[in-house]
Amino acid sequence: MTSDEFENSNEEMVSNETSYEGGSIKELDPNTIAKWEAFFLGTEYIQQMREIADGYPDKRSVLVNFADLDMFDTDLAAQFLEHPDLTLISGKRAMKNLMHQEMREADINLRVNNLPRDAHVEIRDLRAKHVGKVISVEGLVRKATEVRPKITDALFQCKRCGRIIKEEQSGLLFKEPMECYKEQDGCGRSAGATKFVLLTEESRFVDTQKVEIQESPEGLRGGAQPERLTGYLEDDAAGMVAPGDRVTLNGILRSVQKMQQNKSTIFDISLDVISVESQRHEYEELDITNEDIEAIEEAAKSPQLFENIVASISPTIFGYDVEKECLALQLFGGVPKTLDDGTKIRGDIHILLIGDPGVAKCVTGDTLVTLADNTCRPIKEIVDEAIANGNVEKIDDGFSAPIDLDVITFSAHGRMEKGKAIRVWKRTAPEKLVKITTESGRQLTVTPTHPLFTQYAVRIRAVPVSNIPVGTPVGAYTGSMIPREDQYPWEAGFCYDVITNKEEIPAEEEWVYDLEIEESHNFITNGLISHNSQMLRYMSRLAPRGIYASGKSSSAAGLCIAPDSTITVNESQIKIGEFVETHMHCPVEIKDGQWIEKIPENYYIDAVIDGKKVHQKLEAIWKIKTPSFLVELEESDGYKIRLTAETKIMVCGEDNWCCAADVKAGMNAPFVDPESGRIFESPIVSVNKVWDDLPEYVYDLTVQDSHTFIANGFSVHNTAAAVKDDFGEGRWTLEAGALVLADLGQACIDELDKMTDQDRSSMHEAMESQTISVAKAGITATLQCRCSLLGAANPKYGRFEEHQYIADQINMPPALLSRFDLIFALTDKPSAEKDKNITNHILKAHRRGQVRKYNDDIPFIEGVDTEKILSDTSTMKPIFERDFFRKYVAYSKRINPIMSDEAMKTISDYYLRIRKQGEAEGASVPITARQLEAFVRLSEASARARLSTLVTVEDAQRAVNAVEYYLHKIAGEGETLDFDIVATGISHSQREQQTILKDIIKKAVADADPRKGVSQEDIIKLAAGSNIDDTRVKNLLKRMTQGGELYSPTPGYFKIV
Repeated sequence: MTSDEFENSNEEMVSNETSYEGGSIKELDPNTIAKWEAFFLGTEYIQQMREIADGYPDKRSVLVNFADLDMFDTDLAAQFLEHPDLTLISGKRAMKNLMHQEMREADINLRVNNLPRDAHVEIRDLRAKHVGKVISVEGLVRKATEVRPKITDALFQCKRCGRIIKEEQSGLLFKEPMECYKEQDGCGRSAGATKFVLLTEESRFVDTQKVEIQESPEGLRGGAQPERLTGYLEDDAAGMVAPGDRVTLNGILRSVQKMQQNKSTIFDISLDVISVESQRHEYEELDITNEDIEAIEEAAKSPQLFENIVASISPTIFGYDVEKECLALQLFGGVPKTLDDGTKIRGDIHILLIGDPGVAKCVTGDTLVTLADNTCRPIKEIVDEAIANGNVEKIDDGFSAPIDLDVITFSAHGRMEKGKAIRVWKRTAPEKLVKITTESGRQLTVTPTHPLFTQYAVRIRAVPVSNIPVGTPVGAYTGSMIPREDQYPWEAGFCYDVITNKEEIPAEEEWVYDLEIEESHNFITNGLISHNSQMLRYMSRLAPRGIYASGKSSSAAGLCIAPDSTITVNESQIKIGEFVETHMHCPVEIKDGQWIEKIPENYYIDAVIDGKKVHQKLEAIWKIKTPSFLVELEESDGYKIRLTAETKIMVCGEDNWCCAADVKAGMNAPFVDPESGRIFESPIVSVNKVWDDLPEYVYDLTVQDSHTFIANGFSVHNTAAAVKDDFGEGRWTLEAGALVLADLGQACIDELDKMTDQDRSSMHEAMESQTISVAKAGITATLQCRCSLLGAANPKYGRFEEHQYIADQINMPPALLSRFDLIFALTDKPSAEKDKNITNHILKAHRRGQVRKYNDDIPFIEGVDTEKILSDTSTMKPIFERDFFRKYVAYSKRINPIMSDEAMKTISDYYLRIRKQGEAEGASVPITARQLEAFVRLSEASARARLSTLVTVEDAQRAVNAVEYYLHKIAGEGETLDFDIVATGISHSQREQQTILKDIIKKAVADADPRKGVSQEDIIKLAAGSNIDDTRVKNLLKRMTQGGELYSPTPGYFKIV
């Protein structure tokens, strides 16, 4: 039988019966087929079928609206929801019956969209009852593989009789024939008595794509992490989505047994996608009712609208009204535009905050956390237990997981109360920590940026421990919430303890830990009150579509060992670094600083399996930049190995593998004698962190099956992951990052100053053109990231100094800084008037909280007028609740304001007036066209906030005030503006002074030692004649040396390059 004859006979075979994935072969119901035929003939869908007949194979899907099906035949619609497989196959059979003869062999898809509300299910709510049913899930596409062919009907030729046998393929595993089937006119021989050859060209394939969808972040509350679901798109649906897309996937939920060595009773779930619906509109996920619209429009009419908005942003942070107003304008955003020639102008506003101390606030693992029942537990136990319970999120430098734990916290009511920890954090420890001791004997070891509550006159504030001097009182817990005799009931539990000693110590453990406390953002650590709130995370939750991330690169390098480690390849010993470098010719950089290359040759690596030394095939080699430290292990016979903290070695005991960071002296481990190959058990005598004299790279191997190899006698666990992402089943996978996931929303990125060079290059494109281009591992794609960016960065020296240039204080290139519309330095300068206002605000807030503890049953307290307290502090009530504000912002996005003539004139007059300052010969550039566009975006956002279609003079003036405020603080040069300070990192006057110094060195080099050059002392003396002070000279010499204009042959001496 030929392949053509086989296909024709097979078509006749499925006319009355067929198979469907996940089910057995069943006879189709003629009544169901007849209903589908009547539906197609009685609706517009017959026209779609005619168009497919004309356009096949470019068009090969009929898209049916569920509402039309339900209106035509309710029973058929209900049958589709309950028994989708047979119903869809019956529909396909009906379509073929209605096609002309030539099209009856065509493979046409029947797709149904716009499913009813009952079919919409949140990913986290999927249960066993949904398996085999049609469901609809909404969310973000997190990952997507390339589109590749998947075999559906495999044709094999029997080598004995030559017959062609068909084996249908379902699921993910490839199946070969068990025998040469007699029912297909085969010889009946089993697979053991004959061989089958796959006929690739004659087999049937379908395009397929695997995607991972996760819940949209705007629908999550209370620190919950988004759940994820894998989906499979086939035929013309494959390739319709890309990472970052917001989609609705309609499909059939499948259950698949987990692929393990021993079959499990636990099944995984996935979605066979029937149809895809794109969600391209901003914030459409929020359900805004007519009542909400009335309340929003009423709020917009208030003359105190912007004051109300400012009061609704981080209300616990006093002051910073201009910054808060600009953050609000960022939420509303400007209007994106597309010009006649296709040029796109972004409407999103980018803001950078400098000086926020609230990052990486963590304590060591032995720190005791006070729980709600007044008992204490080490924070490491709490965090590790939460991580072990699942729902773990891998963050840039560690792990995070949700938790529901009652603790004691210092609440907004001004007393110790029960609070709730909602999230745990486990992060890589910095090189140095700070240990403090108090007057009462309390001790706490924390990261330098970890804030404690300090007493400043009568003011209470959270200050990073690195900025707290010895002798400062800090907030503490008395150990009991029962008030003393000299305390009011609401003061119970709180006291001050004075710091008597503070020292910087090296980190002994790999990890530090933190908790996130709902509302109060503080908890008790070793008796002291620790703060944990972050403004950026608050803003990401306030935005209707916000994503929080960190720019800090991971300090973990993966599972790797030092280059001097000896391995055995094809029974010959060689250093792993030498072997990898010799065989790495065309590596693929899969992440910044991580390269991999597959090894096609036959190399066999020595490994230990089941207590025996074996030779295993090498699959791939790895080369990775070395992290900040390595761990050195030493065995009693002198065997040593240096490896990353995450790398596992084989140890003796129930848990066969242990991370190097968790290995303790005294543990026994199996070792392999390099000479005899004998395996013996021996104790590890020392474990040390190595910070100095580290190699530039560390190396690893991917070993087939065993995922282990022997290095320096130790049995090391290698990268168990495949060469490519497991998600892609051997294919490269494209995964959306924070900016892509925040498309049409807001991305809040912390620690921007710690980004890698590769991420920075992507940021340039993302901030201006609002796309991210990917060209790696054969994947070329352009992803959308149409989002506003709220970034935070830390000054190099802890605090922002207004009298120093921004480029000297922050580790970010000027080209990236200049792309921000607004840059704010969050400084904290003592001011009598400001401190008085802050003090009154905080104390009034505490009094209000104290009174509200009694609810309506307020007792009489002599000397206290509780009604007056509530009346005087009524302005502290939140104006807009978070959910209402999110809806307000979402609703405002429907408005696209147009600039009035008066508003244009206001912006134009200010811009031209400032530009005129730069017309003089040799003058600096005070302002650029980037700021002009910022004026427009901010004024449009102001009009949107008012729900106005017209940008007025007031809106334009608000934009001018915001830009002027930031420029004078960041780019001010005396009374004038010099935007070169931001754009190039060097002011105009600084460039002139550099020219003077170069002239000084040129003239002085004739009288100087030709080998050394001109001394710094001589340069300082000569520069004084040009009114350049010694501090500025030193800074300029350093900058010019780094820039390659000067070089230093001998320390303290300089020459011109």
